[in-house]
Amino acid sequence: MNEKFMKMAFEYAEMAFKLDEVPVGAVIVKDNEVISYGFNTKEKNCCVMAHAELIAIKKAEEKLDEFEQALNEAQEWAKDVGYVESDVNAIIKETRKSKRL
Repeated sequence: MNEKFMKMAFEYAEMAFKLDEVPVGAVIVKDNEVISYGFNTKEKNCCVMAHAELIAIKKAEEKLDEFEQALNEAQEWAKDVGYVESDVNAIIKETRKSKRL
């Protein structure tokens, strides 16, 4: 786990906290460079899908312009920071399923 990237995730979590959101932040890193980030905006946007990790995946998808690559990057990030892998795998499975609709 890279301490610099974990610190960034905590900073994004603080941003969520300041907006009266659940304080969760996420960063997705590729080749030692942050390619996307997110923080919870569920309450502000009245959207149950506005979780930090989902926002980060969406931004990565837009930046990388490849859906599968964005999901793979998110999964790698989750493993690196010790995020509950089953949660990430469930998110990825649902995201892939909704992409096919």
